[in-house]
Amino acid sequence: MHASVRLVNFLAALGAFAAIGCTGTIPGGPGGNGNNNGNTDPTKPDPTKPDPTKPDPMRPTPPAPAGTTASAAPLRRLNADQYRNTVADLLGIKDAVPASALPADESIDDRFISNVVRPVQGVDVERYGDAAEALARTAVMNLNGLMGCDPAGGGEQACVAKFIESFGKRAYRRPLTQPEIDRAKALYTKGRMGADAANGVRLVVQAMLQSVNFLYMFEPAPANSTGKVVAIDPWAMASRLSYFFLNSMPDAELFTAAESNQLSTAEQVAAQANRLVSSSRFLDTLGNFHDQWLELSDLKAAEKDDKLFPTWNDALRTALREETRQFVAYVLRQGDGKLETLIDAKFSMLSGPLFDHYGVAKPAGGTEWTKVDLKPGERAGLLTQAGLMASLAREDRTSYIRRGKLVRDGFLCTKVPDPPPGVDASEATIPATTDARERAKLHRTKPECAACHELFDPLGFAFEKYDAVGKYRTMENGKVIDTSSAITATTSLNGSVKDAVELAQKLASSDEVRNCIARQWMRFGLGREESPDDDASLTATMKGFEASGYKLADLVISLAKSDTFRYQKVKP
Repeated sequence: MHASVRLVNFLAALGAFAAIGCTGTIPGGPGGNGNNNGNTDPTKPDPTKPDPTKPDPMRPTPPAPAGTTASAAPLRRLNADQYRNTVADLLGIKDAVPASALPADESIDDRFISNVVRPVQGVDVERYGDAAEALARTAVMNLNGLMGCDPAGGGEQACVAKFIESFGKRAYRRPLTQPEIDRAKALYTKGRMGADAANGVRLVVQAMLQSVNFLYMFEPAPANSTGKVVAIDPWAMASRLSYFFLNSMPDAELFTAAESNQLSTAEQVAAQANRLVSSSRFLDTLGNFHDQWLELSDLKAAEKDDKLFPTWNDALRTALREETRQFVAYVLRQGDGKLETLIDAKFSMLSGPLFDHYGVAKPAGGTEWTKVDLKPGERAGLLTQAGLMASLAREDRTSYIRRGKLVRDGFLCTKVPDPPPGVDASEATIPATTDARERAKLHRTKPECAACHELFDPLGFAFEKYDAVGKYRTMENGKVIDTSSAITATTSLNGSVKDAVELAQKLASSDEVRNCIARQWMRFGLGREESPDDDASLTATMKGFEASGYKLADLVISLAKSDTFRYQKVKP
């Protein structure tokens, strides 16, 4: 029998941890459905409920002030990056589990990674089991470092008890209940029999890493609060903040704040958000947001026709993706931090093969990422960066559809429906030498396609001067490229533009775009799409964003202190 399966079976018999099975309310986590967590003996304490002799680690949350609105919070399972970051912080083991060894991630709005929909399958449980087993075996190689004490030093039981409570609090991101402590001790004893302390600790770590309390972000609500708006409890708030800003488990300061109930007011949350935005780790989160928002993750596997684009290789592809991360980090940390600059800057950060790719001179002796002014009239901010243009293109040609669609749903938040069933969107029968406007005529002849393509095809034409690897050009197949375009179906932006640079200038100063970016950050930070219950919080967030001159740091801090971030509507 597989080792991880043996452990799961043993845990079920012990009644210590829940089986992983769905994305609704899960037995074994806070707010479980009362199935006694696999414990078939009703005389034994239920580990899903707190011990009445000990204070409830799920600190009671106060009712929301009158008029507070917030949406229901979905139960989120750690995505692959969050899992890997969390075990690195928890165990001090980096890159021990490749993302490919974990269950596949889901996305919301076809953009942001968030595991809130698909139930966990049997193969997923095995993957988590295998990962937990490997991590636990590695962790106990430095037993004293892991435990923070020496079990062989004459005080084994005290050392183990201290470890279970401290490690368990960090793994579950809240204090353990007394029944959870007792069951972890029993598991340690079982593993210790006929072996050593390391084996007992290994089983405890392995079990906790498979628990739903580790794998899911629980946000418990008070009893009898269905349909009401209640505050997020301090421990869950610490996790909301940490996974939003750090993409990992809470740091020591957040744990301390939760323990002392210092995450209950907007001011307290804003203070933590400001601290986290200033941390170096937020730059990784900033990069992740832009990867997902701009669909830059596709660049990792993007292939190009080597006859048409002989300079395309792994080094160039890697540099193009890193360019965007370096650019947004520069704007946030060394620049003015404004959204307008991100969208309309006439400079970028270049290194290595990017100087030749952009056709600009490499500074003498320059080896690191360098701020470089780009050729006037050719580029403007994120939307015209070569990596994005290459990501939103095919192997042998541009894709005005994907480029225009990104502007429409990524910057204007216009919901674009999927193509009708059976429609061939591959353009496989259209010669690669056919220009964008000729290719687009195909959609105009199909009524089922025309209405949607009118929304984004013209926007895509504005980017035709950037080829399939993002290089700037003015000619295609011996003809001057026409990038004139028109913005339609907006509240204030409608009108003509001559090219992508002018389009970016318009988008950069648009309230419609600013509001959309705030929505995108909300989706990213909360792992769900917004609802009407979020409208008041979006309005408040936009006020803070506007007051700062539309600085990105102030946008995310304003979002963190909003009602929809600090409260939740309790689902039936």
